[in-house]
Amino acid sequence: MWNTATVGGNICLALPAGPMIAMAVALDGRCRLVTPDGAERTVSAEELVCGNGRTRLAAGELLRDVTLPAAALERRTVLRRVGLQPRGRSAALVTATAEGAAVRAVTAFTVTAFTVTAATVRPVTVRFPAPPTAAVLRRALEEALPPGLMLDDVHGHPVWRRHLSLHLAEEARRRLAGETGPDGGRTRAADPDPAGEG
Repeated sequence: MWNTATVGGNICLALPAGPMIAMAVALDGRCRLVTPDGAERTVSAEELVCGNGRTRLAAGELLRDVTLPAAALERRTVLRRVGLQPRGRSAALVTATAEGAAVRAVTAFTVTAFTVTAATVRPVTVRFPAPPTAAVLRRALEEALPPGLMLDDVHGHPVWRRHLSLHLAEEARRRLAGETGPDGGRTRAADPDPAGEG
């Protein structure tokens, strides 16, 4: 976005497909806001963006900076995205993060979070104290993504966007769990036993 936009401008524009919104929310960004009289307050990036083109900025407030906690930058992160064009606007974007990225075994992860953007009018995050199963993740997202929260515009129907969000979240879950490789293919460990004994 160099010479095109700023990180703060991307967040404050509050477009559902804003890439800096997806990044800031998934990495627990904190936004420092400054009022016209110089007072400051801090809100999470997820709280700041509250709708399609809507933020919780009060009249005259400015976004001064966005801080990402060091711990968030150490998490294992998986991003899955779908758009109508390879480099076009995202129709659905899911970012999954897991604590304990230094340890390769998924059982060592303590907190797992899945953030949905682009498909929704505002960012939505579901968190788990341990890696969820496919059924647990799907149930949580189905509750967190009611039909009225899904974006309806020329880039995709809400039902399609919701379906994509669920599908991408499951892809990300499988990747975090080590069930698939970077390209989405099954890893050797996830393949059935070739002798049929597994």
